[in-house]
Amino acid sequence: MKKILLIAAAVLTTAAVNAKVWRVNPNEAAIPDFLSVTDATAAKKVNAGDTLYIEAGTYAGDQRITKSQLTLIGPGWEIPTNFGSTSTIATAYFTGDLNVAADTITLVGLKMAYISLRYQDIRDLTIERCMIGRITSENLNYDRTIKNITIRNNFFNSNLYGNNGPVLSFRSTGYILNVSVENNLFVNYSEASEAWDYATMIIIQASTPTNTSAQIAHNTIICKMGYTGHRDVIEAAQTVIRDNIIINTTTYGDYNNLYLQTYDPISTCEFYNNVLSIPAENAPDDLKEHFANNFYGATLSNTFTQTILNNAEETYFMLKDGSVAAGKAYMHEDCGAFAGSWPFIVNGRPKGLPYIYDVLAPNYPTDNQMNISFKVKANNL
Repeated sequence: MKKILLIAAAVLTTAAVNAKVWRVNPNEAAIPDFLSVTDATAAKKVNAGDTLYIEAGTYAGDQRITKSQLTLIGPGWEIPTNFGSTSTIATAYFTGDLNVAADTITLVGLKMAYISLRYQDIRDLTIERCMIGRITSENLNYDRTIKNITIRNNFFNSNLYGNNGPVLSFRSTGYILNVSVENNLFVNYSEASEAWDYATMIIIQASTPTNTSAQIAHNTIICKMGYTGHRDVIEAAQTVIRDNIIINTTTYGDYNNLYLQTYDPISTCEFYNNVLSIPAENAPDDLKEHFANNFYGATLSNTFTQTILNNAEETYFMLKDGSVAAGKAYMHEDCGAFAGSWPFIVNGRPKGLPYIYDVLAPNYPTDNQMNISFKVKANNL
């Protein structure tokens, strides 16, 4: 007998009166409605309010979302096969630039190397339960508005993009308003070969600080910080930064003990109840003076289990018993991605999406028949 873990086709449970569901799959043999997101969002028959189910496969090249009020749902990531299976569970993986050029877009359960918001206003964007290499706005020379952005329960993984640049960067000469970055896991696995091969992990800044408003809360940030010119894990204005775990794991020189966060790049922010890896004696005096209620001295070993469960690498960053981040949040809950109002969901499985999690099948038929049993769950978290 072999047990095989599979993802079932999504089932539409509720929908607006005229909304439709479309299948997107890069494999023509699957007979999808569309072979790419670009084709789907440009099609006249796809309307505002519709849902695109992005099926497992590799979506090569750049893709572009050009129609507003669409929801794109994938199967999640890292969902392992059971022992004895001969195939892996694929992810809906976008290897190029996924350019969002429309308002009111929701992205769920996808794996994406790079998301860009280029040269236009963007409003009402939600990205959740995705694995992502990098998100940038690239609006430095344009008077644009980025507004009502929710980035939640995502795994930002530097291995998908392959450099030490900022993994989340919203900058504009216009407005950046109501950006929420909550319960994400940011991990920079790269190691710098030079002192200046470091860069900020999160940037949320309009050129005029008063044109910015954001919240960065309950994230787990594993960074590689160093050299004086690039030593701040967060650069933001008018932002509430709280309940995060921020650990510098560089092995270059002694930078893990010297550099992490300074006062100036967050001087207009609220910064409290964060658990930081820099030793208290090495933290800048003005940072401690202006932002007193933070905690110092965290390491991977005194914070996390450092154990990977069921092939899900994000479980390495769950809090261990007696963790230094336990109970440190401002509401007395734990800090980091796995606590707070939106606890991190392993594997990025979309809420309400049914999946087959156990199949029992014989190796050979009996009397020309095969009796197959399977179990189905719906993720309600």
